[in-house]
Amino acid sequence: MGLCGYFFVYLASGFVVCVKCLLLMRAIFIFVCILLFVSCQNSDKSRIAHMIDEWDGKEIIYPDDLVFTTMGEDTVKWFLKDSRYTIVTYADSIGCMGCKLKLPVWKDFISYLDSVSDHTVKVIFILHPRDKKEMVHLLVYNDFSYPVCLDIKGSFDKINKIPSNLAFQTFLLDNRNKVIAIGNPIHNPNVRTLYLNLILSDSICKSRDLIQTKISLPETIDMGVFDWSEEKEAMLIIKNLGVVSLTVENIVTSCGCTSVEYSRRPVSLKDSLVIKIKYKAESPGYFNKDIAIYCNVPSSPVYVKLSGKAQ
Repeated sequence: MGLCGYFFVYLASGFVVCVKCLLLMRAIFIFVCILLFVSCQNSDKSRIAHMIDEWDGKEIIYPDDLVFTTMGEDTVKWFLKDSRYTIVTYADSIGCMGCKLKLPVWKDFISYLDSVSDHTVKVIFILHPRDKKEMVHLLVYNDFSYPVCLDIKGSFDKINKIPSNLAFQTFLLDNRNKVIAIGNPIHNPNVRTLYLNLILSDSICKSRDLIQTKISLPETIDMGVFDWSEEKEAMLIIKNLGVVSLTVENIVTSCGCTSVEYSRRPVSLKDSLVIKIKYKAESPGYFNKDIAIYCNVPSSPVYVKLSGKAQ
């Protein structure tokens, strides 16, 4: 079980997760984020702790002159209207813009967010490029049609004083535009998992409001050895051992290379839910992934480890 798995088991086992779980999340927000960067030296840990403390609960301000366009052309109106959650990512002209942004990975992540959150999460890109034409070319080359702001004057950075460290230039905001998490979900899989758990906190609340049941399922699934260029499939079977129906609110994978298919219908007593798991490796090598299952059991979310070797 990964860090965020422990984070949410702690919440579910010790507290009633109400008011979208945000009060408790804020209480241990600093602790979680420090652990995400635990490999740093002690001096770096102190600096990171100070930065996180500074940004926790801080409101992100959008200058009035920000304009959002698609591939540098069509202006998108009202893009900054309120949403349940917002991910804001900023990038300046220092270094390789394409390497920092990883636009194809963002496309997959946004698509996945839309599927698991019912389009309640907005992703805002504010870019401060050295050359506008080069930036537009990068967007067109990657077929990135999602609205972005080309902040040529650097207004967003000036008013918010964004950290210079790339790892801290992306924020998860609540519906009041206040920071509830910091870190880049594209560069750091632990941050991705943290963001998804925070965004899907309602799934925990819903599952705990339902009458609880008991289930039986494997803790791990070994997909064996397979050709990395081919998609690998496996079946996860969850058996309902309780006295009420099993209701699965959501299933979240730890990366975009893993997808699941399953029936949304409640599972009756003694019946089973079959979940088809698909894994497409990005490169050869061993892998270890998490699948989080949000359902009406006391320990929700329930985690299953997915492992194997793509060669």
